[in-house]
Amino acid sequence: MKTQTRLIVFALALVLAMGILLTGCGGTETAVNTPTTQPTAVTEPVAAEETAVSEPVELILYTSSGLEWLTFVAEEFEKTHPNITVNLVNVNWDEFDTKMIAMNTAGTPPDLWTTWGPSGFKDYYARGLIADLSLYIERDNYDMSDFFPQVVEYFTIDGKIYGMPHTLGASYIFYNKDMFDAAGLDYPPTDWSDRTWTWDKMLADCAEIAYYDADDAANSTWCISRGLYPINSYAWLWGKDIFPASLYETGYGEEANLSDPELLEIFQQYQDITYKYHYDQTGPEWMATGGDPFVMGRTAMQMWGVWGFDNTFTMTDYRWGIAAVPFGNAEADRTVAIWANPWMMSSQSAHPDEAWELLKFLSSPEMHRDYLQRGATPLARQSLMPDFYAMIPYMTQEEIDQVLNGALEYGRIAPSSVTVGWGEINNILGTAFDAIENGTDTAANTLPGFEDELIAKLKEIQETYQK
Repeated sequence: MKTQTRLIVFALALVLAMGILLTGCGGTETAVNTPTTQPTAVTEPVAAEETAVSEPVELILYTSSGLEWLTFVAEEFEKTHPNITVNLVNVNWDEFDTKMIAMNTAGTPPDLWTTWGPSGFKDYYARGLIADLSLYIERDNYDMSDFFPQVVEYFTIDGKIYGMPHTLGASYIFYNKDMFDAAGLDYPPTDWSDRTWTWDKMLADCAEIAYYDADDAANSTWCISRGLYPINSYAWLWGKDIFPASLYETGYGEEANLSDPELLEIFQQYQDITYKYHYDQTGPEWMATGGDPFVMGRTAMQMWGVWGFDNTFTMTDYRWGIAAVPFGNAEADRTVAIWANPWMMSSQSAHPDEAWELLKFLSSPEMHRDYLQRGATPLARQSLMPDFYAMIPYMTQEEIDQVLNGALEYGRIAPSSVTVGWGEINNILGTAFDAIENGTDTAANTLPGFEDELIAKLKEIQETYQK
């Protein structure tokens, strides 16, 4: 599916190319563990001075991205903890969950990981995989005040903290200022309450910018690249959704709608961007370009999640900015996905005290600053926002404030973070949208046929995991 492919290509594959895929973990698919009634608590932590033992300890740091930074973190940590070896296990994004479950089943769980795979925080919690960090935070009087309060709240359940905040951002329009100037158009607004910025206004701007030559698509000028994730977040622009709000509130659901005429019209408009108006590239056209067309200065706008900063920070050939995602229409109750990644510690770790020391180290302001300086996504530490602002050279601080804060005001935490079994749910959505992405059939002809399968999967997940 084009949307999922773009997510992997843009958000992960470029980073994964920097490292060597480690094969230390098993690749066999294993049945999901039967969930516990409650995430297993780690052993009561020992006093801090008792953790400095001489016996050799190996910790598994599990990832699908950020390998260069994590290698640096591991090397720096080992300098001050000579008895601890950090084993970096790097896997493909689409294998992240399968291999982690296999490692847990084999009794060698990763000690630390973040949500750099198909599933998210609530899913790992429901499976009983993550440890309560509150015991350690209280023992060490660990200072959480620098983290944005809302991101700490995302990872707090029943008053207990199960995730250490890492990144925080939302979904945006990234745009090429030079292309807008050349077309004589105003930039997309940074004000999320500007209801003149609608899907139709975006299409009108695209009509002034785009130039499509069917005989030379690779050298055409494109307007908008659709990189929002997940796919149902496009319906959010109109205040609609495939799922009821209760799915995101509880993590579970029994309802899904792929036959609502309004939803079908929205997803048809999504397809029309590419196959009717030719404002976005098809998959083959994207490949023929020889690279990311937005980075190359060939596309005026990109709808991206927070991972879009990974690319834009490195662009120097033209001026760029970030703006609000458009309303579906001027009356819509629009929302967008907020992306917040936590680092989590295994509830089954053989070395929880040492794992906590590594977690504190990689979550420190110094390591977070290094992560940011490598051109990565915005972090959950308030003290690092000036550093982040300095990396956006073509906008004023007021403009940056408005677009970043507005996204959080109008956004809600991404479904992958708060939905149990999201990886399985998203697999069905991916198949359902294949014909739309490939231009082989319409939304009305394809999506309704997947509604029953999607509902059945939701019920299966609920029966398996809900307490």
